[in-house]
Amino acid sequence: MYDREYIRITKDGKVFFIDYDGLQIKEMPPVGFSDFLGRPSEVLTRKYYDFDTGLFIKEIDIKSAIFLYFVDVFGVNLAMVNRKNPWTGQKVTLDAIFSLINLQEPSIQHKVWKLFQQSIPNEFLGEDMYRLTEQYRLMRMPNMEIKRLVKK
Repeated sequence: MYDREYIRITKDGKVFFIDYDGLQIKEMPPVGFSDFLGRPSEVLTRKYYDFDTGLFIKEIDIKSAIFLYFVDVFGVNLAMVNRKNPWTGQKVTLDAIFSLINLQEPSIQHKVWKLFQQSIPNEFLGEDMYRLTEQYRLMRMPNMEIKRLVKK
């Protein structure tokens, strides 16, 4: 389903998220645009893109890392936020996603919320990811690819 996004972990434990679909190297503008992070109108904004240089800025890397984390860990694509769910016809909200995966950590919820706010800088999840692994286990939901957090 997401064959162009990869997570690499080095022998010393460093994690790298790579989205080859919209790869940008130093001062060379990307040759393509990934729809993995949302519609162009959601990504080609001053928060994520420098219109003077034609280059994406650091904020896009943080957004990409969090989006990849949610896809790989929970099976949830955050690009669906504020779009209509094709099965229910209802607008997908962050609260609905948090409820679906049982994410009850305010710190993580707030960092994800920031991704959708144009005037607030993003934050990496950082230590929050480790806290989740210490306090929760993942359980696959019946008849779905989505995984839900369950307290240990």
